[in-house]
Amino acid sequence: MSHPCLEKNCWRCCDPVKIDKKRWFADSDIPLNEKWEKIRIRKDEIRVSESHPDTVKLDIFECINYDKQTKMCKDYDNRPVICYNSWCIDHDSKQSIHDQHRLTIAENFFIINHNQKWKKF
Repeated sequence: MSHPCLEKNCWRCCDPVKIDKKRWFADSDIPLNEKWEKIRIRKDEIRVSESHPDTVKLDIFECINYDKQTKMCKDYDNRPVICYNSWCIDHDSKQSIHDQHRLTIAENFFIINHNQKWKKF
């Protein structure tokens, strides 16, 4: 199976990395690189969906393997399992990959930082 991110040249899940708050993600769960460094840095913010504010809340991380210039992973072939299995596409959906991707990138979020100030993303 090919990877939708590469097919669509999409980086939306990686910049920044977003983890659903419903799925507890402890700092000890952050993948390590070959130097035993955490590859993700927890940001002091969450993102709340504009269209589903009661159900979609995301913890935000910066990935040290993400290259902002190329919009690609610096170590794509050796990325952690959580990255390998993360994408916005549900292959069992009745919607096309194109439609699922379009809906995902169209989603807007409010950003809540540690001071509880809201801004639109």
